[in-house]
Amino acid sequence: MERVKILLVEADRVHQLAFKLFMDKDETSYDYVIAGSVKEVVEVIEGSHFDVIITDFYLGDGTALDILDIVEGTPVIVTTGIDDQQTAVEAMKKGAYDYLVRDKDYNYIKVMPVLVENAIKRKKSEDLFSLLSHAMVSICDCVYITDMEHKIIFVNNAFCETYGYRKEDIMGQDGKILCGEVEIAGGEVDSIIGDPEDGGRVEISHKRRDESTFPVLVSKSIVKNDKGESESIVRVTRDITEIKGLEDELRSLTLTDELSGIANRRKLDLFFDREWASAIRNSTEISLMMIDIDFFKLFNDTYGHQAGDECLKAVARMIDSILKRPGDIVVRYGGEEFAVVMPGTDKAGALIMGEKLRKAIEGLNVEHNSSKKGVVTISIGVSSLKPGKRDSPKELFGVADKALYRSKEEGRNMVTFLAKDE
Repeated sequence: MERVKILLVEADRVHQLAFKLFMDKDETSYDYVIAGSVKEVVEVIEGSHFDVIITDFYLGDGTALDILDIVEGTPVIVTTGIDDQQTAVEAMKKGAYDYLVRDKDYNYIKVMPVLVENAIKRKKSEDLFSLLSHAMVSICDCVYITDMEHKIIFVNNAFCETYGYRKEDIMGQDGKILCGEVEIAGGEVDSIIGDPEDGGRVEISHKRRDESTFPVLVSKSIVKNDKGESESIVRVTRDITEIKGLEDELRSLTLTDELSGIANRRKLDLFFDREWASAIRNSTEISLMMIDIDFFKLFNDTYGHQAGDECLKAVARMIDSILKRPGDIVVRYGGEEFAVVMPGTDKAGALIMGEKLRKAIEGLNVEHNSSKKGVVTISIGVSSLKPGKRDSPKELFGVADKALYRSKEEGRNMVTFLAKDE
């Protein structure tokens, strides 16, 4: 098995030593190189490949943002101080895969292998998705040509194999017999024949000879004679049944959190953008809950990281099972934090749901001796808004975060609501 190669970028000698001691003592399956500055990173990566880069945010001659510019395409995990997590958020926005909060006992280093494995898995999923996109171009295409009255005057062998026709049976037929219901328009669609305008392409449903339908990508070019008059139409179709299936599977992989099995931040971004636009268009409310597992670091320290992972899974499953409406979504936001988005839900509804979630997690009775209740509990921050064109999702997330902080500040295991202007 090929060993994972890690580049640690760390200016602090003590943290360098702590990292080396952990890696050497635990006999991890990693090879590592340590760089102490942005300049050293430039020198080290020349001609070298690293699977994952772990970097402190602040370096002597730059920051983690500079590292992200230099090593584009390599997973980067950022470490930051407990009072400086906003810097990690900046790095995540710029493309960092994850972040770790340092602690004085260097326990954060013990969590690194989990984040490294997750980063590698995510990178493989993204590479596979990219490979799929390139593979689509090389699949054998079907070609059929019609005159300007849509009568078929030519088909190739790939067309016959895909559509189930013999050439003599399809020649002279109206091209409309191939067209099923339009599924996804990637361009302007001709209302008569169901294909794209000249030079465009579109995903539609085509019919085989046996009347079964399948998704195809269709492109069209109009052939003109010397006088500039339209003479015939060349259509190239590609059966994308298998690709659509793989695409859906890969999309699911890239939109799902590896550990908890629920949606990840990428899915949240896609979902929230759509629902935010819908709320503005329909003048409806949207509610957001930010949820944090109370004293989760102490849980990990007491029961171990494997138990911590099981705890995260249990909390994620419980929240997901309680959200009954198809339009609601729970997302692993990062670490022990979750986000719940509830389109069309006002303050009252959000608070009812928040309290229901809080009680359900406490009712799991997962032992946690470092918690005030003796079991795992959650703190929840809630905010609701009927957004207008001048509002931004960032504001809603900021208010919900503030409400979550207040829940923690006032004793945890509670639900706190804050409005936009509070």
